Amino acid sequence: MILSPTASVLSLASAPPADIDTELLIFPIFEEDGADDVNGLEAATAGHLRRALSTGELRGRPYEVFLTQVSGWKASRIALVGAGRRDEFGTERLRRVATVAALAARARRITRIAWLIRGDIPAVAAVQASAEGLGLAAFSIDRYKSADKAGPPAEEILVVVRTPVDRALEAALERGRVLADSCNIARELCNEPSNVLTPRELASRATAIVAGTDLNVDVLDEAEIERLKMGLLLGVGRGSVEPPRVIVLTHTPRGAAASHAATHHVLGLVGKGITFDTGGISIKPAEGMERMKSDMTGGAAVIGAMRAISLLNAPMKVIGVVPAAENMPGGRAIKPGDVLTGASGKTVEVINTDAEGRLILGDGLWYARELGATHLIDVATLTGACVVALGKVASGLFGQPDG
Repeated sequence: MILSPTASVLSLASAPPADIDTELLIFPIFEEDGADDVNGLEAATAGHLRRALSTGELRGRPYEVFLTQVSGWKASRIALVGAGRRDEFGTERLRRVATVAALAARARRITRIAWLIRGDIPAVAAVQASAEGLGLAAFSIDRYKSADKAGPPAEEILVVVRTPVDRALEAALERGRVLADSCNIARELCNEPSNVLTPRELASRATAIVAGTDLNVDVLDEAEIERLKMGLLLGVGRGSVEPPRVIVLTHTPRGAAASHAATHHVLGLVGKGITFDTGGISIKPAEGMERMKSDMTGGAAVIGAMRAISLLNAPMKVIGVVPAAENMPGGRAIKPGDVLTGASGKTVEVINTDAEGRLILGDGLWYARELGATHLIDVATLTGACVVALGKVASGLFGQPDG
């Protein structure tokens, strides 16, 4: 089962707010902001907005939502979403506020919404961030719920700008839509239970996910992995009855994008695809182990990124490699003290079998270089210590050279 990109029809318009025909017209409101630049708003709300602002019911604080009826406008209702201080309003805040707006509509099962862009962000950047945020709200974790499911995402979403709609804005809308859809696909993969999403199933879904793109797809089975002498990946997968896989997705720029590529650089994206991580013989504590179904998040991110890279025709060759395996404590599992030999010929002594990510990434990074990658990025849920150190506000980034 694959998450299909949101079925919402996303479009652009440039029109006065009063002329927007929709069920719910939504726009951001800032702290100490009366939205005086939205013509006719005060009269349309019959003073409700002014009262909400004066009583503190609506203060413009980030992500608070205020709904009210309007009269004399084509929209049935309006909603205002707090966006914080206007001078702190950037694309990241806009993206999040747009997501809150679409989720508020979804919670009320509203199927037709319009999003009015306000603030000082340049129009192209604002349209892309808005499309991303609105699209991200289509994701749901309700797939396996039998009751109390969230409402469906909006069927029609109109992004309203204050400048004439041109090709640059249309391209920004499409870019935002593609990025949001690709992100949602990765999120869907991360939330699948491990009895469903095995290494073979991850490879099958990756193939289906990129079917509408120009990506070249190659899936290496255990025989091919053995032929390439990927002893690190094979070692990690040895304890499981589920065989490992290596998913390879290659983007070659087309047309004008190919001619715009200024260098012969080839980017390699390598994503960790451990579909479940028990820790192996060095087994993890039982508490929280259910979350280890998401130890393939790096691989999911690479699959989603490669889809977007192809659909947006990035002007550089990019190779995505996802080594996938289960780390289980079976009778054939690797043990502390074992020595494995990677495809590069490098030997590795295993001290803790819960350090499986760096093992499979070792063979994955080698293979990306064999395929021609000159620059490498690996993406992984590699160590919980990174979350302890940085929390959810930053990602750990290590690389060379420093530039």
